[in-house]
Amino acid sequence: MFCKNCGNELKKGAAFCHECGAKVELNETVQSNPIEANVSQLSMANSGGTTSVKKMSKGKIILVAVFAILIIIVLACAIGGGDSSPFGEYSEEDVVKTLAISTVREQYSVSHDQDVYDVEILDTDGKCNYIVSATTEDKHGFETWWILLLKFDTDSGKYLKYIHYHGEDDWYGEIDGGRFTKDNIPEYYRTNDEFGWGEENHIE
Repeated sequence: MFCKNCGNELKKGAAFCHECGAKVELNETVQSNPIEANVSQLSMANSGGTTSVKKMSKGKIILVAVFAILIIIVLACAIGGGDSSPFGEYSEEDVVKTLAISTVREQYSVSHDQDVYDVEILDTDGKCNYIVSATTEDKHGFETWWILLLKFDTDSGKYLKYIHYHGEDDWYGEIDGGRFTKDNIPEYYRTNDEFGWGEENHIE
């Protein structure tokens, strides 16, 4: 047993502590060494005996609960990773529109200070093929409309782009020798086999 005043180990049957001189009360609860007590409890538990386990503090319970929740979140993200967007943390719409704007700005007829506006996803086939419209206006107020087909390969991360554009309501073009307009070009993309509408993209 140990002295209640200074904590030193007492000699068996001692009435006073030989270190601090405090009186030993006869009804004092015997305290065992904490490390020895834990070893003893583990030993009893392993041997099939029963023992009382010290309750966890409130702070420790909260920490364990938070840790468990974090593990669940990590596991959920890992399991659901296969269904995640091919565009990562960005939304599908943001990626498609940003690429459409970038594609239009790459054209020799678009000056660096021209705004690209009215960007709209007209259609998608669910296979990472997108038809997008956009408009630009030069410093003289002349508007040009653009219709783009953007094709993503989600395995390689590469993409292809096809562009029709003109500054009038319609223009002589390549649809059956007739005129192409911003209304009939989307259908041209959908029905012409060379564009692979409705097919998975595997771009080399």
